[in-house]
Amino acid sequence: MAKPDLIKEVIEEFPEKNFNAEQLNKDYTVQQLEDLQEKLRKEKGSADGDDDKSEETTEANTADTSSANTEKSNESVNKEQQDSASKKKYRLKDPSTQYAEKGFTLAGKQVKELPENPSSELQDRIDVGFIIEVK
Repeated sequence: MAKPDLIKEVIEEFPEKNFNAEQLNKDYTVQQLEDLQEKLRKEKGSADGDDDKSEETTEANTADTSSANTEKSNESVNKEQQDSASKKKYRLKDPSTQYAEKGFTLAGKQVKELPENPSSELQDRIDVGFIIEVK
């Protein structure tokens, strides 16, 4: 799983921990994030008194719900961004990073409008704060 996607998943799955996307990105590797997520899931499961099967079911349900919510969220974000994409400009939160996908790239302090139909991956990076709107 891509690091921004994993960070978003951890933040959504454990809102009570008040994680900061930028701090997670800075402090953790992908493997460390996966380990953290697993540890938190186990703690959450034992705190609830669940057995292993219940925990697996809960994880599966969480993933299904999260997917459905993400799809709904992406649809509404897509519509909003399509309506105002020509007006809004975006840049990378950290200019020492870069983002590239077919038809769209951001690097350094570059400022750009979003493509007409932003990908879900680009949407995710905006949602977790790696790419921010220039005001």
